[in-house]
Amino acid sequence: MGYHTILAEHFVYFNDDFMLNAPVEPEDFFINGVPRDMGLEGGSGSPGDGSVYYHILMNCVALIDKHFSKREVMRKHLWKWLNPVYGFENIRTLCLLPWKQFAGFKNEE
Repeated sequence: MGYHTILAEHFVYFNDDFMLNAPVEPEDFFINGVPRDMGLEGGSGSPGDGSVYYHILMNCVALIDKHFSKREVMRKHLWKWLNPVYGFENIRTLCLLPWKQFAGFKNEE
């Protein structure tokens, strides 16, 4: 596996206002190569408020859809997307299963 492949498959996304204030280890973010976060689909909001955030979010989702097959990703990591630990949060993902592309992602705020 080349260095490029490692970067493409294992990355951590931080917003521009996020900063680490203590040392971290790869295990803080990944266990056996699987991310420790939740995989939940969500709505992308509404462009009605004129917020640039909506357009940035839609560009990010479009980029993900361009490079990843939703069905393949979900099939490969089903328990990352539908997990009993998520409780009622699973309903949103279940409702969005018929769509061929990701509609958006739930972000913890």
